[in-house]
Amino acid sequence: MDEAYRSPNANERAVLQKLLEKVSSGRDALLAQLDGLSVKVTDAEGSLSLRPNPSAARALVKDRVVSEAYYSDQDACVREGPLVNVLMHVVEGFLAELEIYKDDGSPIKKDPRAEDLTFY
Repeated sequence: MDEAYRSPNANERAVLQKLLEKVSSGRDALLAQLDGLSVKVTDAEGSLSLRPNPSAARALVKDRVVSEAYYSDQDACVREGPLVNVLMHVVEGFLAELEIYKDDGSPIKKDPRAEDLTFY
């Protein structure tokens, strides 16, 4: 993907905020990193490279993956089959990646939406 960094769209921002709801350690600092955040699509599944404002404060977190959720990309009446996983990665205290992948590697039919996410 040869896309430049840009501001997250409304849906991307809502997904990021939703994922931060369940973060315990460092949540306030990570939420603050959303201000001035830039994103870039990195793969066909819609994963995003995240680049916080350089002046943002570092979050104190223990794990690289600070939040995990999933959703079904099937029609509302068909909720069987592989799930789409959405993981938020933090590197050295800074938002780094929104990883999106489907359990079976098949193409993802719809992008994640905050209201569709279920936490593990």
